[in-house]
Amino acid sequence: MSQRGSDGLLAEREGGFGEKEIVEGVTRLLVPNVPSPQDGDVFYNPVQSLSRDFSICVYSAMRPRTFCDPLSGTGARGIRIAKEVPEIAVTCADRNERACDSIRGNAHLNDLLVGERAVEGSSIEVVRENANALLSKRCWDAVDIDPFGSPVPFLDLAAQSAGKFLAITATDPAALCGVYPRVSFRKYLSRTVKTEFYHEVGIRVLAGFAVRMAAKYECALRPLVCHSSNHYYRVYFEKKRGASRTDNSLSQVGFLSWCPECTFRSETAGGPPEKCPFCGTGGMKEIGPLYVGPLFDSAVCEEALSQAEKRGFLGAGILLSKIAKEAQLPAFHYDHHALSSYGGFGPEKLERFLSRLRGEGKLAERTHFSETGFRTDADFGTVVRCLRGGNGEE
Repeated sequence: MSQRGSDGLLAEREGGFGEKEIVEGVTRLLVPNVPSPQDGDVFYNPVQSLSRDFSICVYSAMRPRTFCDPLSGTGARGIRIAKEVPEIAVTCADRNERACDSIRGNAHLNDLLVGERAVEGSSIEVVRENANALLSKRCWDAVDIDPFGSPVPFLDLAAQSAGKFLAITATDPAALCGVYPRVSFRKYLSRTVKTEFYHEVGIRVLAGFAVRMAAKYECALRPLVCHSSNHYYRVYFEKKRGASRTDNSLSQVGFLSWCPECTFRSETAGGPPEKCPFCGTGGMKEIGPLYVGPLFDSAVCEEALSQAEKRGFLGAGILLSKIAKEAQLPAFHYDHHALSSYGGFGPEKLERFLSRLRGEGKLAERTHFSETGFRTDADFGTVVRCLRGGNGEE
């Protein structure tokens, strides 16, 4: 794939009024020329350019007719969708007047607005309003919650306002993955422990919380694709209504028992076992509630990957390529280094180990959650046996 889009950062020049012009994808954006996102009058995070490339690919695969970004900042995500994904009517909103001015300026820069009106062939509106107030009044096919921090304050109304799709970002991963268990329980009503597969735990706690919040309104959420990148988590859901569908989505929320000694894990209910079923040590930890079902829809992942390749989005393409490979494999990946540490020897090359698992007739792929992580359909005993076999033990 040719390297282009946000990965290539590309055009950058000094603009007036403390702004600079950049290009993401094929979209020109005027953004604050400040040392860090928090220093600007209007929020723009360059680190999330990968997330915006990724969202272009996913929304191209899902094809909503209407889209709302109620926390727009400079409008980077919404403007890009209006520019790069045809036939989607986009609403960009922010309560900050300067942000709305920035959004309009970026819409004009990309020939999406003339005055206050959308140009022929595009459909975009800019609304100055508090996010929750706006979400309480209207509905869109897709609602995208991309806050600074936790999405919790917006989830109730977003789940009701989204007709077909809901996307949420959490930029507070430490509160989700077990680093701060008390914060996790306060915000997400989940008991967490820091594990070696903590990013997957974090994104599953986030997904499980969203499913439970939506269930109050008989709304069923099903993850289509997610990713953990650059200290944030992002999940895209399909939404459907109905009591039976909601009950089915809730059935995918459960608890996980994890052994900190040997890393064995299993879904449990009613508390963790007194002793680890694999190594026999006590002190197993229970994590949850969290989402224990599939995090990926293979068809959406493959189409999003195709979009990344067509558009030349190198970073999003690499990420989606990993996701497409792991999409069909069971929940809760393993960490090669943690397993090797339990076995008492240094880790061999991960690809050699995965080849040995495949030689046993098992599926095994790297995971995007960790450079040293892998996902497999092999049971834990087979994983450990293959690990020992590569280190001269059988």
